[in-house]
Formats: sequence, structure tokens, C-alpha cells
Amino acid sequence: MIKNFPKEELLSFLKIFIFCFVIVFLAMNLGTIKRMFNYKIVYGGEEIIQTQNEIIPREEAALIAKQDSIEIPKIQIEAPLVFIESAEKSVFSQALDKGVVHYPGSSLPGEEGQIIFLGHSAPLGWPKVKYDWVFSKLGDLVPGDKIYFYYNQQKYTYTVKEKVILNKGEDLPAHADGALVLITCWPPGVDRRRMAVIAD
Repeated sequence: MIKNFPKEELLSFLKIFIFCFVIVFLAMNLGTIKRMFNYKIVYGGEEIIQTQNEIIPREEAALIAKQDSIEIPKIQIEAPLVFIESAEKSVFSQALDKGVVHYPGSSLPGEEGQIIFLGHSAPLGWPKVKYDWVFSKLGDLVPGDKIYFYYNQQKYTYTVKEKVILNKGEDLPAHADGALVLITCWPPGVDRRRMAVIAD
């Protein structure tokens, strides 16, 4: 025979059950709840953190588990960053086969000062062998396009300002001091002149 519980006992049982469930749930998730609460109180749920007297987007302050690399969505580039200690031609030549090369002595992503990276370019239709092609479409960039660097577990965002064509050995414009500069051969694949994209 099935026993019918009084309505009052059933309600009392449900209240106790719900209360116990809430207590257990809170106990099991207390750490997460505290982090969420503190995050919203400190950051307001939005986007800025102050680090070293500079306000930067939070996505750039969070550690990023990604290898050191450059990303330029406009021209569909994602390539590793290569760091060398010597500017000798033979060292540069080998490094350029492995990705986009940091010019020794220039600043690093996120630092003040002029940041210089170089990459190969190749004629239209060139096969994607090594990184001969990496900066082939650098000339398609226009002011406002974004360049992203992932370096030392941080993300840095730069905005294209202009492009300049230089003769071999010609100095960069004076106003490029303190900017990011990407350099490649121009026209693509021809070691005649240089194209420099300046961003900040």
C-alpha cells in the first residue's frame, strides 16, 4: 500500500532538500564564485587594467599560451617570430627561412623605441615553401589595418599608419622612430628596393 504523506511534511522535506542542495553547491563552487565576484568588483566587468602607468586592454595583460608569432588578418599571415643576435647576412638568410625576423638591437614588442621585423616576399603564385612568401602581400595593408604580436605570453596590437618605399641602404623616415616597422623586398621577390610598413 502506498502511503500518502501530509502536504505539510512534503513541503518541509522539499525545503530541507533544496537548502542542503544549495549549501553543497556553494561549498563545491566557492572558489569560482569568489573569483567571479572579485573580478567584477576590481575590473567592473569591462576592459582595462593599469600596468606600469599605462592603460592597456585586458586581453593584452592576460597571459596567452601561444608561441611568439605575428598575425596580420588583412593579408592572412600568421608566422613565428625569429630572434637572432647577429645581423650578418648568412645568419639573416637562415633565420628568414624560419619566419619573421627581429632586427638585432631594435626594441621588442611592447617596449618603447623602434621595433623592426623583416620578412621575405615572393612573386604572385610562389609556393609557400619555408617562409619565402610571408610578406608578399605587405603592400595590401592600408592605414587602420591591425598587426598583432604574440610575444612572451602577451598580445600586442599595432595599427598601420603608412607605407614607404626605400632604396637599398636608405634610412627609415625620422618619424618612424618609436614605431613598429615591417620591412621586405620590393617589388616582391626582387632585391632592388625595400617596402616599410610603419605602425604604432
